[in-house]
Amino acid sequence: MNETRRFVVQPFLSVIIAIVGLLLLAPNIPCQQLDTSLYSGLRWRMIGPFRGGRVNAVSGVAGQPDTFYLGSVGGGLWKSLNSGRTWNPVFDSIDVASIGAIGVAPSSPSVVYVGTGEPDMRDSIAFGDGMYKSTDAGKTWKHITHRAGGHETDWPHYCRSQGSQHSLCRGAGACLRAES
Repeated sequence: MNETRRFVVQPFLSVIIAIVGLLLLAPNIPCQQLDTSLYSGLRWRMIGPFRGGRVNAVSGVAGQPDTFYLGSVGGGLWKSLNSGRTWNPVFDSIDVASIGAIGVAPSSPSVVYVGTGEPDMRDSIAFGDGMYKSTDAGKTWKHITHRAGGHETDWPHYCRSQGSQHSLCRGAGACLRAES
């Protein structure tokens, strides 16, 4: 057994020692220098909200190809007017940070529905307190559902729109419908 191990281990160690030796003795090769004019026009820019984490909801706006909403688990609702180059918080006036669903009315882009709370069951879930509606593209919000027993127990799962009817659907299939 020791004889077999010696024939397997010794060549392996010899190869490792040879590689390390070559790397230590290798000459220092200079890197190719790039012309700075290739990247001198580049500028740093913000590409999104500073907070990382899970994103549960994203929605575009019909007829406005550069406008998007992004809802995160603990970071609130954000809006971009320039295809995501910059983002601004639009839900900071509300006492809830977790966004689970977003719906923008196709017939009226200034009408936005937001379902709060995280729809995914996990060990660190963030609760919401129902659904909100904005009629001015996120500048102001109105709470459109009521709390049951101190906190919302059904988390929103998705938003859907058909024609002028819009629905925010919650657990167990309950949906809130609105006309725009």
